[in-house]
Amino acid sequence: PGTSQLKISMMDKNNLGYDGLIGSTTIVLEDRWFDERWQQLGIENKREPGVTKHDILKVRWDTKPVEVRSLYIPFESTVRGSIECWLDILTSSDATAYPLDDVELPHSKIFEVRVVIWKSKTMSERDSSENMSDPFVRVWPQGCAPQETDTHWRSRNGKASFNWRLKFDVELGHNTHAMKFPYLQFQLWDRDIIKWNDCGGSVLFDMSELYHKAFKRNACLKLFETRTIKTTRQPTPSVHPKGQQDSSNHNDSCKSQYIDNDIPLNEDSNQDDSMIYVDNAIRKKKTYLERQEVDDSDDEKEDEREDEKEDEKFDE
Repeated sequence: PGTSQLKISMMDKNNLGYDGLIGSTTIVLEDRWFDERWQQLGIENKREPGVTKHDILKVRWDTKPVEVRSLYIPFESTVRGSIECWLDILTSSDATAYPLDDVELPHSKIFEVRVVIWKSKTMSERDSSENMSDPFVRVWPQGCAPQETDTHWRSRNGKASFNWRLKFDVELGHNTHAMKFPYLQFQLWDRDIIKWNDCGGSVLFDMSELYHKAFKRNACLKLFETRTIKTTRQPTPSVHPKGQQDSSNHNDSCKSQYIDNDIPLNEDSNQDDSMIYVDNAIRKKKTYLERQEVDDSDDEKEDEREDEKEDEKFDE
């Protein structure tokens, strides 16, 4: 006896007329209440009052599984959508002893987006008469006021240097403007004093993945953080009778070197082989860094030569 069915309806809000029915689903409560298998679902996660001392937040009812139920309308077999839900059936005494599950969405938070504009290359020259341009960069996330860098006056060869940092406050959370339109806009402009400024180009970045990751972790995300490799001195092997070495010291020393260099440890590897493997990894890393420095210095020297040639042509 009593209520044996639970009907859930999804409605379409209408301020002028009647609310429209999107779809509904019906759950038979009696089948669940008298089914011992359903009663046992999630009972291993149940925490009764009195077991946890003076902490009402740790008291928890059986964790029933989440269901995905299809929505229908009368006299039609077409699925009108689906809802995700779970169902708890408690007695009056249990409903008083066990608190409700907090299903409130997390509150929105203010995050700071930092953008650093270093320099530009292969930029088209807007002032064709002088083969020069006066570029500046305009940046803004959707929903924020645009900000601009300083102007690099009379730049040539499509190269400009700014070294300018821009900071924006964005609100992240459920149903916020930044989450709906997670875009970061960049525009390159040529500044003109007499007439209007000329737009040299624009690009749009999708920040949805970064926004969700920052909001979920509630932490700062550093996209271009460099990692350094820590190296340790090679341990001096101890001498034992008949040329043997202590295997326990060998494993500990090799393990410390592998951990410091972020290289997976093979417990069955030989000491000499593992030491050579570590040395080769460190040597390759150093060689890569040296090549990067050489490439950067060569690029800088080439840029200086081109600038000197342009200066000579301009002086002539």
